[in-house]
Amino acid sequence: MSTYATYEVASGNCATNLGSLASYEQLYNAYQPRMENCAEGWLISGEIAFTEISGDNCTLHSPERRSNVFPDKPYQSGYYCYRGDNLSSVDYIPTNQRIIRLTSFNSDKLNAYESETRCRANFGGRLATPFEVYNASYSVGVGLCTNGWYLNGLGGYPCPGDNRPTPGDFWLYPTGNYIKLNDPLTKYFGMCYIPLLNLTTIPDPFPHHRVIAVTGSERYSLTYEDAKNRCSSYGRELATRDQIEAALLSGYDCCSTGWVKSQEAIYPVVQNRSGCGNEDRSIISWDASDANSRYDGFCYIGVVP
Repeated sequence: MSTYATYEVASGNCATNLGSLASYEQLYNAYQPRMENCAEGWLISGEIAFTEISGDNCTLHSPERRSNVFPDKPYQSGYYCYRGDNLSSVDYIPTNQRIIRLTSFNSDKLNAYESETRCRANFGGRLATPFEVYNASYSVGVGLCTNGWYLNGLGGYPCPGDNRPTPGDFWLYPTGNYIKLNDPLTKYFGMCYIPLLNLTTIPDPFPHHRVIAVTGSERYSLTYEDAKNRCSSYGRELATRDQIEAALLSGYDCCSTGWVKSQEAIYPVVQNRSGCGNEDRSIISWDASDANSRYDGFCYIGVVP
């Protein structure tokens, strides 16, 4: 339909025409592999067809590989109807790939609080872990490689490089540079994991060494007290230098100067590369006697209860 409407109005308009909003599978089977008229439109799942991250939005990916946005339902969009009944109570999310990409409107992203609230309240889900998004992107082929909000305040880009890590080494270089406890008001896509009814275990999203970088509203914007307070806001504390060194021995690499508990500003580097100032050292330490100097920080997460 070329008329723009909210989800509820679109659903009602389809019903008036003796049908319902189409499912993605129905759209895919009708027009696959390609449509010339690829206008965005509501589907019964609550997603907007033809809003993939990839540049060629006119190609319909297979249902398990799609990554359309799921905006707030007051969003005005076109819509696709199916002449027949689709049950609104049916789970139209792919069985093998349970991650959806949330926005407030089609292209308007969300902060961390909005992402978590929408995922839980609207879909009965939880935010995904960075590794779940990475795994869906590379193992299943879903186009989810973009900045997003994840479980427990983690945010950033989960797909640097192409080393196809396992869960055990996902946090090794280069991923450790891109996933952090970012400013929760930053706008990203909300990466929402919708569990099957019999799979409700909440995973631990943090690296096994328990150290994670924390940032402010922009890079290098935290004083020592700011960094300490940011860690405290997650119920954690600033890491010690010993904890950073132990993380480094586990392979943690983060080219970002951050406060630690001893009021030093340091960063751990494993991979020699330009711009990280590591030369032959693994822990880089800066003179940070002024607690009002501005850097990032390193939090120690401890064991998640």
